[in-house]
Amino acid sequence: MRLPCSSATAYSPLEHAAWHGWTPTDFVFPFFLFIVGVSITLSFARRAQGNHNRRKLLLSVNAITVYVLSGLSERVMTVIKFADVTGKQVTLKSFLYESVFTPLASPLNASLAYAICYVLVWLGLMWILYRKQIFIKV
Repeated sequence: MRLPCSSATAYSPLEHAAWHGWTPTDFVFPFFLFIVGVSITLSFARRAQGNHNRRKLLLSVNAITVYVLSGLSERVMTVIKFADVTGKQVTLKSFLYESVFTPLASPLNASLAYAICYVLVWLGLMWILYRKQIFIKV
């Protein structure tokens, strides 16, 4: 496999592992997905029998909403470009990173701080929606 922007012939994480037959670890993730599916089904069935509003139950998928909206906001922050004080064109994401987080820590820790703040912002927004009983279906 050859990547378009690389002179290397193969990118090592994308190479296939040698086949040595089935091992017990090959069944862990499929079994996990099966158990999650069964538990969600049983949980919804139990809630539907109770006094829960079925519409609210089916629309309470704010985790998917966070995933979609955070991805869209990240793309929007990379599309929005403006000139910084030096006149160089920068994206909103890089401007926030370089002006807020880079002066506080080393590049590795600044990147971690940016990611934690990004998650906390979305956690705060979803907490507000949850407290107001607003459920968004995407």
